[in-house]
Amino acid sequence: MTKTLKNFIYQVHLWSGLVAGLFLFLICLSGTVLTFEKEIHSLLTPGETSYIDPTHTKKSIKELSLPLNEYGIITRVTLQGDVHPYIFNIQTSKEDRRGKNFFVNPITGEILNDPFKKPGLMMFFFNLH
Repeated sequence: MTKTLKNFIYQVHLWSGLVAGLFLFLICLSGTVLTFEKEIHSLLTPGETSYIDPTHTKKSIKELSLPLNEYGIITRVTLQGDVHPYIFNIQTSKEDRRGKNFFVNPITGEILNDPFKKPGLMMFFFNLH
């Protein structure tokens, strides 16, 4: 092999390895962040993961959903246990495929988050991954 051909192959190998390495690093980083999504989310938004006293009487899903119907169609309700808020996923428009999550106190019916804020850090990593 001539010296210029070796140099060319070396350069192609170097730059393709750097690009592929950076790509794999971003995939690993975003996957790692998404693995700890619940823990990171609870640190960044303490209101949404607030403790609910299980000794109080909780409202029914139907009672909690009545005021939420004005925002759109309720597509899913997630019960996270006795001490966490309920999550109502609501499709607010036809273009809103994923819906918006409303964290609701099952005792008072209070909405604990702002579901209309711009997508945060986790959505960035989800899209990156």
